[in-house]
Amino acid sequence: MAISHPYYPLGVEVPGYAPNETPLAILLPSFALVCASVLASAWRVSQSFRPGLPRSEVLTVLWFSLCGFIHIFFESFLVRHWASIASSQSFFGQVWKEYAKSDSRYMTKDLSVLCLETMAVTLWGPLSLITVYMILTSHPMRHGFQIITSMGHLISLTIYYVTSLVEIWYLGSSHSRPEALYFWGYFIGSNSPWGFIPVVLIWQSLKEIGMLSTLGAGQVQKQTKTNKKAEVRDKLT
Repeated sequence: MAISHPYYPLGVEVPGYAPNETPLAILLPSFALVCASVLASAWRVSQSFRPGLPRSEVLTVLWFSLCGFIHIFFESFLVRHWASIASSQSFFGQVWKEYAKSDSRYMTKDLSVLCLETMAVTLWGPLSLITVYMILTSHPMRHGFQIITSMGHLISLTIYYVTSLVEIWYLGSSHSRPEALYFWGYFIGSNSPWGFIPVVLIWQSLKEIGMLSTLGAGQVQKQTKTNKKAEVRDKLT
């Protein structure tokens, strides 16, 4: 007999599904509190390592710290419990079951989603924390890593959206419940920061690299002129 569940499209099978035991009014604020704690900890670390860090840099540290936490802890929970997530009553498991109302692929064991989540855990999570370290230590490779990590976020989100929206456009089948909260709030809203923030960070890094390249070229030209003048003086003497 099919198990009753809240996921779409209607009739999709979710083996082993068990309803969440924690009320939504407690579950979502608790997850928001966990994320806020991560941001607060990252802010304290940034102030400890570099007290005079500009606000824009602090915000970048907070962003990559949150990304690192979500990828390495929250998403790794999903990957590790992929086969049993539908029945989980752990905190992260219940959050995933709530989010899956906007994308049932998380409950139906869709392999494209598993691949994207595995990449996030193994690549984008560690790279996010490495980027935090490079910002706090003024590492010369910081902007290179910032571009790579941001591109990873942007490409992953694009694939995630496209693989879902294509089914809506061409097959008329949606993985999201019809209520606005789930499609516009969860599916679009909660993922959108990984769409526009990476664009801002990539542009910031490209400008910084461009400025450094221009400065370096100017110094090389200046040094070349100085060397030529020195050669002329040596010949005259």
